[in-house]
Amino acid sequence: MGKELSEMALEELWDLFPIFLVPHDERWNECYKEIEADVCDLLAAHPTEGDQPRRKHGNIGHMGQEHRRCDG
Repeated sequence: MGKELSEMALEELWDLFPIFLVPHDERWNECYKEIEADVCDLLAAHPTEGDQPRRKHGNIGHMGQEHRRCDG
């Protein structure tokens, strides 16, 4: 078996997980909305008891931005 990630040098990590900086693309907004809707549909179709405490905290998401809640 190979090395653990914590044992790898930065160069090895960059080879495994390259990062490319590219200009912003407006199409990403629509892609996000489509993926969000799909995930929300999947979550609604498979509710669990553990979902309720997370969902009741409102609709503030990453970086304090509002987003559509999956449960309403």
